[in-house]
Amino acid sequence: MSKMEKTKKSLLFKILKITGITFIISLLLLILIPLVFADTITEKVKVLANNNLEGELNFQDSELSFFTNFPSLTLTLHELNLNGSKPFKNKSLISAKQIGFGIDTWSLVFGNQTQIDEIFLKEAKITILINKKGEANYNIYKSNSKDTTTSSESASLKLENIQISNSQLVYNDKSTKILIEAKGLNYKGKGDLLESNFNLKTSAKIDSVSFAYDQKEYLKNKKVKANLITKINTNSLSFIFEKNDLVINKLPVEFTGMFDFLKNGYQMDFELKTEDSNLEDLFSALPAEYVSWMNETKLKGKTSAFLSLKGKYIASENLSPELNFNIKVRDGYVKHTKAPYPVENIFLNFDTKLPNLDINQLKVRLDSLYFDVNKNNLSAILISDGFGKKITIDSKV
Repeated sequence: MSKMEKTKKSLLFKILKITGITFIISLLLLILIPLVFADTITEKVKVLANNNLEGELNFQDSELSFFTNFPSLTLTLHELNLNGSKPFKNKSLISAKQIGFGIDTWSLVFGNQTQIDEIFLKEAKITILINKKGEANYNIYKSNSKDTTTSSESASLKLENIQISNSQLVYNDKSTKILIEAKGLNYKGKGDLLESNFNLKTSAKIDSVSFAYDQKEYLKNKKVKANLITKINTNSLSFIFEKNDLVINKLPVEFTGMFDFLKNGYQMDFELKTEDSNLEDLFSALPAEYVSWMNETKLKGKTSAFLSLKGKYIASENLSPELNFNIKVRDGYVKHTKAPYPVENIFLNFDTKLPNLDINQLKVRLDSLYFDVNKNNLSAILISDGFGKKITIDSKV
């Protein structure tokens, strides 16, 4: 064996030796750090919760491991339940099979204070309740709590990542008569969540979403995919929905807007739109009871739709936002299996406004509707400025 070959063999042996030692040390650290710090970090999280949360927190047991959400060192609490704030202190805000707190390892080993920078929720039920007075159960953070950033006995929050998997969300707001239920919720959110102003980048996939207003369902059991960028100001409690791409069943939707919490209500400015979408995809996003005929109907054509909700909601002043909806259909085609002829060449411009969410003020503008049936051309115009007011109808065959 030549001298060069011996040198190469020796170098390879050193590399393998260093690599092996590094791997063994790393593996030992992955095992030993959780064993050494398990009780300490569990106690620090308890102190953090007691110092900062109004709601009662209970869990069955805990474990500290790198392998639960590798490579994050994660403290996992099993069978957790957190109750809400007054007047819902006896009702659950969050219950979960598992909740994990991602620990900054450097701060745990070398720092005076342990930092929690990630939260992992698995098989959770999140229930947000708001009564008719506008009192909510999520106000569990103690605003006058001690500053945990100066305590060496506790942990501190520096959240940068939230992950929710296979969970359920219920939002029941009796002040606005809004009920939202989401099942099979999978969510990822990233951002510096403890800054007063930050961007939250999120992606979500929901197996089933239902939305009801005043006990009337507008979405029922719809699949949703979403990629969102939201600007959040925690000082003023305002949210700006900057770039949001949704897919409701098969319908692509762009969503933008803002939402502000007021002392006695809310201020909102929401816009949803879909452009040049398939007519069939639009109907797939509607409640099943309204479109039960779709299973026996062939639909074709292109559509664009726009919905906005703007204004203040202040129950004490009887103020509600204004709802606007506009839809256009081009080259539409509808054929039911039991109909002798299809409705073809549909051209539609439809616009409606609902000021103060008052049905008596409903304004409707059907300024153009054209379609063909069995070689007959039909057209219609409908204008209404509210119930009990003048209605203009014009139709031609």
